[in-house]
Amino acid sequence: MRDNVAELDNHEWANASRVPVAQILDSRAAFPSQQLSFDILLESDEPWHGLELCAQLTRKGLLVRNIVYRDPGRILLQFQDDRSIAPQELADLFDSSSQVCVSRWTTVLGGTA
Repeated sequence: MRDNVAELDNHEWANASRVPVAQILDSRAAFPSQQLSFDILLESDEPWHGLELCAQLTRKGLLVRNIVYRDPGRILLQFQDDRSIAPQELADLFDSSSQVCVSRWTTVLGGTA
């Protein structure tokens, strides 16, 4: 399991990619026969913003396995990697939702998240 934990201040968040594109590419290359999945902690002022992002992932064709509402505005999202989707496409999708912040991204090897 690989973990990308964000420890950035507000200024750095504005300039940071919220999806670890290089990590996804490295994981796909290092484990070509393993199924990858992702555990992501989303934060927003309104949970509906996070749920809309989950819906966008589903419309993109990704298999969302679990959505857990934690605290006000915090959602744990688990979805299966689809190697036909470029990591940069995921980054663009997450970046298009300015109301939602990815505060934790974990790549899980072998099986479901």
